[in-house]
Amino acid sequence: MTDERGEFALPALPTGQYRLQIALQGFKTYTNEGLTLGAGQVVRQTFVIEVGALAENITVAASA
Repeated sequence: MTDERGEFALPALPTGQYRLQIALQGFKTYTNEGLTLGAGQVVRQTFVIEVGALAENITVAASA
């Protein structure tokens, strides 16, 4: 979750490769794959998400 400015922090992540996914209903999902973090590294990035098409899931169940 973000704060009121849309910012978030993920402190103390272990070194390695990460996949970041930003999703909110009504917006296109943004995925950043192959994000590599080193020891003690601080990364600051800006993301712009776009308004997306609305989607609905409908489940129909029937019994005889």
